Amino acid sequence: MIYYSLTTRAVNPGNTDSAKKVYAVAQSKETLTLETIAEHISAHNSVFSTGTVLGLLTDAVTCMTEHLENGNLLDMGSLGTFRVTLSGEGADTAEEFTTALIKKANVRWQPSKKIRTSMQNATYRLMPTIELTDEARKTMRGNVN
Repeated sequence: MIYYSLTTRAVNPGNTDSAKKVYAVAQSKETLTLETIAEHISAHNSVFSTGTVLGLLTDAVTCMTEHLENGNLLDMGSLGTFRVTLSGEGADTAEEFTTALIKKANVRWQPSKKIRTSMQNATYRLMPTIELTDEARKTMRGNVN
């Protein structure tokens, strides 16, 4: 189940006179930590304890970081692939280019076909926006004596 709320945005964000439309925005129910995920994996009929799973995940993150920093693409099977992209400024010529023009390295994740298919087949449930939730709380407080 993917939760969403609605928001109104300009069709062309760069133009203040642009028409506005209502769009869905994905909402998160909670933030899961690496420890929480390790507990969940361990609870799925795993022979490994939460601590062992957590250690493996922590080591995987360390290894992934090392490989990405060394210029490797990571094909993590059903998890997907990871690669580094760069953002920064351009130079007029190759001779003028220096690494000082590179502003940031990013990691991009391409989900596997299994994950993409799961997202395509997802169901959706509308959540109230923060504004509606706050308004409902105010109304409920007004009805309480």
